[in-house]
Amino acid sequence: WSKILSHIWSGEDGPIALVFVGKLRDKDRNLIKERFAGFNKEMEEIAKVQRGYSIPDVELRECLKRDNKEYILPKYNAFYEKYSNIPFTKNPEKYIKYTSEQVSALIDRFFDVAA
Repeated sequence: WSKILSHIWSGEDGPIALVFVGKLRDKDRNLIKERFAGFNKEMEEIAKVQRGYSIPDVELRECLKRDNKEYILPKYNAFYEKYSNIPFTKNPEKYIKYTSEQVSALIDRFFDVAA
């Protein structure tokens, strides 16, 4: 998860202002684009890898999914809520691919016993 978190979670959160006032600088727009694109790429890669693993023990499998959700979703929610409504691009659908619910659904498909 460290690669994913590097895109969405930071203690200081860099140069992007917490409160959007006025027009974003090109540097800030590009940074937001990079962070969403990086998250998307890493999430898709992790989902691909994790679906390749099978955990037949139902209790263990569900516990792992729950723990993963509890670890990632609050951080992604904070990132998503902070930046998804900022006009950083003319094509937000290109960068904002996942809602929190969609990330949760991706994690639900981890460790598929049918894989």
